[in-house]
Amino acid sequence: MLKKHGKKIVCLFILCLLVVLTYLFSGKLIAQIKDVDSLRSWLNRFGILQYLVFILLVSVQVILAVIPGGPYQVAGGYLYGTFLGSTLCVIGCSIGSIIVFLLVRRYGHRIIRLFIPEKSLEKARFITESKKCRLLLAVCFIIPGTPKDVISYIAGLTTIPLWQWLIICSFGRLPGILLSVFAGQAFSKSNYIHAIIAFVLLAVICLAGTAVYRHIQKSGSFSN
Repeated sequence: MLKKHGKKIVCLFILCLLVVLTYLFSGKLIAQIKDVDSLRSWLNRFGILQYLVFILLVSVQVILAVIPGGPYQVAGGYLYGTFLGSTLCVIGCSIGSIIVFLLVRRYGHRIIRLFIPEKSLEKARFITESKKCRLLLAVCFIIPGTPKDVISYIAGLTTIPLWQWLIICSFGRLPGILLSVFAGQAFSKSNYIHAIIAFVLLAVICLAGTAVYRHIQKSGSFSN
């Protein structure tokens, strides 16, 4: 009996651990995002492990979906600069997306309903119903402004191989992450003009991306 349910117990334990860690650390990170010195001081308590803690927080944000990812990416720029901050954010997002993918592959809709509202799931269901779901996943994930955390759950319901999903979720987030992290670094150096330009550019791109995503939803593009 223990062997039969061993994998389920391990998965549930890891899931509960991630939720607890998010509750303990995530609010702290978001609350201190306006105070760079305080934020650095808090993460520095973990020493060299601070990088792993930051990656963990970003990963859990993807898993829980309801937590916005923007503050983490801006914090990455505050703390580590554009290159290292972007690298940590991409790693964290990729790990979170892979965990979500594997959980959905194992538990299906049961795990999705724990984190994704049914309304949000229905809006993204057109991806799984498309005959070209792999192409549609890639397009929707690369476009800025799309609900990438929701799409990460949807990906697990498709037939896409894990290695292809890893490529999509790793590179698809790059444009948004780079702009957010760059803005965070600019703020940390009091370069407000560059920060504002980055945020405005990101907002415009996201608005355009959202419009394209909604068009694909309504028109059923790639469905044949």
